[in-house]
Amino acid sequence: MKVLVVSSTALRTPPKSYGGLEAVAYQSALYLHRHGYEVTLAAATLPGAYYPFNVIELPPGSPPDYEQPLDLITEKDVKSFDLVIDHSHSHRVGIKANSLGVKSMCIHHDLMPGALGPGSSSCRPCTGIPCARCASYTEGSRS
Repeated sequence: MKVLVVSSTALRTPPKSYGGLEAVAYQSALYLHRHGYEVTLAAATLPGAYYPFNVIELPPGSPPDYEQPLDLITEKDVKSFDLVIDHSHSHRVGIKANSLGVKSMCIHHDLMPGALGPGSSSCRPCTGIPCARCASYTEGSRS
């Protein structure tokens, strides 16, 4: 099975020090690789780090959109995988995969979606995760 693991481009993966999301994305890719999956990691890589799997090297992001480099992952790239596991904050690659019929998982590393109320940065409309802002969500289904 071909798996694309997506990290954030706000920090390098694996992180040199701080970077919980990036550490989890890297460890997920390592684990899947060690268990026989064909893994590709999409991330702003750390020079000199150990990558025993394929890597889509992305430039580090910058303000105001730290994850803009994720847009460099094309529809063709996404369609070449059986599963996309998106650890990024924006989940833009996971959402793209879902729209293309590729199985995807968006992993939330923030507060619970909507925990800070409507319009908060932890709200993730369009992913089917319930929050006060996403009126199209119904229990047990995805919008």
